[in-house]
Amino acid sequence: MAIEGAAFGNPRRRVRACFHYNGFPYMLVVTDYETEAEYLARQDGEYVMNEALICVSLTGLHTDGYAYKLVAGVITPGV
Repeated sequence: MAIEGAAFGNPRRRVRACFHYNGFPYMLVVTDYETEAEYLARQDGEYVMNEALICVSLTGLHTDGYAYKLVAGVITPGV
């Protein structure tokens, strides 16, 4: 497995949310602090979250002229 960002001089572990919506697959970076910390404390791998509400946000324009979607918040039942 390649380290994300290594080709751009910024190698780091990232937490991503993988899901399908309206028939399209998504794999977005998670920036929700608590969720990110929880999953970065685990070993590398894929973990299933059975139920969650997510807040998808759009970044500002980057220098490449693109804006990117990310998961800004994660709400799970009972929390």
